Formats: sequence, structure tokens, C-alpha cells
Amino acid sequence: MRLITLSTYFSYFTPGWEAGAEYMEWEGPAGFRYDAVSLGHPTVHNPWMERESWPHIIAYLKEHRVPVASIHSPIEAHFDLTSPDRETRTMTIQSHLTAAQFAHLLVDEGLVPGGRLVQVVHLTEVRETDLSDLSLRIRVGVESWRELNEKVRESFPGVVLAMENLPGNQPRERLVEKVVEELGDEAVLCLDTGHLRLDPRREEKLIAYAPRAVACHLQDNGGESDSHHLALVSNPWIERCLSALKKNNHFFLIIQEHRGDRASVEESLREAYRVKQFMM
Repeated sequence: MRLITLSTYFSYFTPGWEAGAEYMEWEGPAGFRYDAVSLGHPTVHNPWMERESWPHIIAYLKEHRVPVASIHSPIEAHFDLTSPDRETRTMTIQSHLTAAQFAHLLVDEGLVPGGRLVQVVHLTEVRETDLSDLSLRIRVGVESWRELNEKVRESFPGVVLAMENLPGNQPRERLVEKVVEELGDEAVLCLDTGHLRLDPRREEKLIAYAPRAVACHLQDNGGESDSHHLALVSNPWIERCLSALKKNNHFFLIIQEHRGDRASVEESLREAYRVKQFMM
């Protein structure tokens, strides 16, 4: 079963667990409803990093019967799984593990369809990455990713880590590309269609990334900035991305990740319905 969800990135300034109840009530063409929600990163410190907030979030989701298919791992400017500094890597890994513990709690509470939740992770948040030590960062990134994955598999069954490709006009995406190459079949990805569109080698990377993806952040832009517009199935680029993902038997989750101030509820539901029909 391939799930269609709306990221709480849609209502950028609303806490995800509160927005989710509203999302699940929306009805689109032919009675279409979202299969679940995906808890996106908020503009402030990630609430699933604060354990004291977990009981409140869980209670709200259960009360309003909001299924969750994915969470976005924390985004902080200093998080970096490729850093040559061991303390930075340790701190980053621990932050992702805390988020994985919250994700596993969602699974245990029966809030996750199929009992498998995707936790989307950025390899690095350092925008101005110094690539003079690229070979070292690649090696460290591979080691860190393997360490993080092993710990999640051992401690938090049901949680699937997926590395997200980063905006193709930023140096840090080169790190993602090289780490994915080194990991080979070990690499599990969340393919962001908007990030990939910004890459001069997007067609080549689509071929490389799509077979490794279990999830997709479906969003679009004009090819100039990561603007998170609604992705239209009629757009040739989006159609090519979905076609490539459709061939992947491991792929199971589409997350609409556009901004609510750039698309209406009706538009979002209409396109989600079209995506679901396209992927059948």
C-alpha cells in the first residue's frame, strides 16, 4: 500500500499534532482523504526533542484519531553527521536517536499505518560546508550513518531512517551524493522533488536516487530556490519523478510538502487525489 500524506509543513506556524486533526477531516474528489499526516519540521525547536511534550502530543493524536506516517528529524544549524569533530557527530546522532524514540512511541501507540514510520534525516545542516576535506567528510558521513542506523534498528523497531537529498544548488548536496554512492544498497532515501529540481544533474540523480527511496517529499519550485510550491502531476518534471518512483517496489510513502500560503486546501486535495491515481 502506498500512502499519501500531507506534511504539517503545510501550516508552517501551527504545531504539527494540532494541524493533523484538521487535515484528516478534509475530503477531496471522489471522497478522497489523506491516509495519514507527516509531522514536518516547525520553525522553532522541534517538539519531539522535548520528552515532557510527548504525552500531550500522543494524547492529542489518539483523541483525534490522527495516524502518522512520518516525522522529520530535528533541524539545527550545527547538526552534522559528516563533521570531522567527534563531539559534533555524537551530539547529532543523539538528537536523531531522541527523535527515533518518539517515532517508536508513535508505532507502539498504534498511531502508524502498517507499523512502519519513516524518519526523514538530513546528513548535514551546515550550509557553507568546506569541501576541501571532502574525502574525510564522506568517510565520516558513511560511518556515522551506519552507526545511527544500527542503533535505530536495535532499539526502535518499526522506525525507518531515510536520508533526504538536499537542495541541488548547495555544496552540502555533494556530500549526500557521495555518501549515497559509498553506501550503495545500504542507502535508504527520502527523495525531495523540489531539492532535486535545483540540481543541474537532476535527471542523472533521479535515476540514481529513485530506486533507493522509500518516501518522497513532493513539492516544486521554479528551479531557482527551495520555495515549496504545490507539485502538479501535469508538470513534466513531477511526472518523471513519480514515474521513476512508481517502478520502485520498496517505495511506499508520498508526503506533500508545500507551504499552505502557496496552495489552498482544495488544490492540495485535488493534486493528492491525482497523485494517488497516478501511482496505482
